[in-house]
Amino acid sequence: MAKTYDPVKAHDYYMRTRKLKGRKKAASAVGETLRTAGTKPPTSNSVQLQRQRQHAAEQVATLRKKLAELNRQLKERMAESRKSAKEAAKPDTAAEKAQKARDAKKYRDKNKQKLKTKAATDRSKSGGGSSKSGSKSSTGKDSVEELKAAVDRVQSALKKAVARKRALG
Repeated sequence: MAKTYDPVKAHDYYMRTRKLKGRKKAASAVGETLRTAGTKPPTSNSVQLQRQRQHAAEQVATLRKKLAELNRQLKERMAESRKSAKEAAKPDTAAEKAQKARDAKKYRDKNKQKLKTKAATDRSKSGGGSSKSGSKSSTGKDSVEELKAAVDRVQSALKKAVARKRALG
């Protein structure tokens, strides 16, 4: 005998067996992600929970201090690089040009043989001359970039620490 579909009977079955699930709170979702990330879940032991809260608060405070220090260093380095770029762009005065010319003449007179051998080796190389410009500014730029990367790392660690602190209560 073939069974026929009875919508009233199906609806009654649905109404008897349904289980409604409410939405999960955000704090428990953060706690779930922290637990799955490998951190210890808070226990019912109030002393241990208090220690975890204290540790989380200390970690947040330490990261905030470190972030403030890195931001201060970054501002200083950026100011130094702007200042050195401004000085490099400034043309020499007449007195500075004359002094440089005198120094160059002294060097040429003192190191004639060195200069001749260097010129000969430079001509024999197929690449031409060598240039050593911008070594100081590139290290300054690298340090600024390194500081920016460090600031980003500390900011992400601070976000994680704050989330853990909130999850602990």
